Amino acid sequence: MFLAKKGIKSGIIDINNNIIIPFDYEYIQPIGNDVYSVKKNGRIFRINIKNELIDEIKSERIEKSLNDGFKKIRENGKWGILDPKGKIIVDFKYDEISTFRGRLVGIINKDLIKLDAYYPYRLPMSGFNKGIQFNKDIIEIGGYLFENFEKRKSPKFGDEVSVILINWTSQMQYPSVLLAEKAKLKKKSKHFDKSTDFEIGKTYSGTVTSPKTAKKRFSVTLDNGEKTVVFPSDLKQSNISISKGDKIKLTKIGYNEELDRTIWKVSKL
Repeated sequence: MFLAKKGIKSGIIDINNNIIIPFDYEYIQPIGNDVYSVKKNGRIFRINIKNELIDEIKSERIEKSLNDGFKKIRENGKWGILDPKGKIIVDFKYDEISTFRGRLVGIINKDLIKLDAYYPYRLPMSGFNKGIQFNKDIIEIGGYLFENFEKRKSPKFGDEVSVILINWTSQMQYPSVLLAEKAKLKKKSKHFDKSTDFEIGKTYSGTVTSPKTAKKRFSVTLDNGEKTVVFPSDLKQSNISISKGDKIKLTKIGYNEELDRTIWKVSKL
């Protein structure tokens, strides 16, 4: 079974396009155990897979406690994120929220977008197995499609699944996900830089601390204690080569949104 739309109304159909839950609702969100949160005529209800009313939710709020005091909260069918101080860092307007390289991402209007907020752990999101393509499961979440990283093992068509985002580039037809049960959700995610970490046009001094030869990247510790990574494209653009122990100057000339990293102009001291 999977979510479907007819015009502006939502329902649930099976593999043969038989209607399981009619297209009567403004939205449908799975809660678990074949129970769904639905909105109709501005009111929110819980129903079962037989479209039978369980109860009306006067004020829908689902709260999930995350690592380090963060919270993932759904209000009236939309997800948002609170930081450890209770501040809203992601507004309640997304069909689902996850992370990629420690940066929060959201699904809205059937699109996956990066957000200007961070949570340094992998964050599961819920969806449905939509079918198989090239021997891999296609997972639908909020109308957006993902490819299960592993070849066909589980779950079955129509099953509700919890997954994490593990790979996403502009060249991919479908971003890759992994079943959350196989992920280390308490292990911090590594990211390169935030867009706000360094000031555009400013020059920083530092030391090359560890060449990552497998990927030809270089870790750099700046004199102020901050850390960053220099990529081969930075060196090529700067027409320079560096090695471990070199004292260098880095000038921020841009930010790569796809790779979540600072673009540096590099020179030696």
